[in-house]
Amino acid sequence: MSCSDHECGCEHEHDQEHEHELATGVQNAAVIDLFAHDQRTDEVLLVMNEPRAWDGTDLRLHEVQEKFNAYVSFLLDGEMTTAHPELTGKQARIELHCASMPDDRAVALLGACFCQDWNPAPKKDP
Repeated sequence: MSCSDHECGCEHEHDQEHEHELATGVQNAAVIDLFAHDQRTDEVLLVMNEPRAWDGTDLRLHEVQEKFNAYVSFLLDGEMTTAHPELTGKQARIELHCASMPDDRAVALLGACFCQDWNPAPKKDP
């Protein structure tokens, strides 16, 4: 893709494949869009961003599922605690931030994803 194909105003060639690798949002399951320690709640926060309008396609639902699975894998497979041992034992929260309200199919999928008990931290006694 050359600069004439878009409006960046630069003097170089762009590698479209490399640009996708750097893309954030639901479309790229290989990237954690936001990772933080919420000091107010003492939880690990992982945020998925969806800046595009919901289109009702199977592809979009697949992208959401893949992104969610990648985030859960990051938590459960020890990748997070290996990179950030200070977060070991913390509760985790995954959020989806959207530019627009998800459609009905997306809401159903999100409900199924987020209702699972996948949190790696041990439960505290009441």
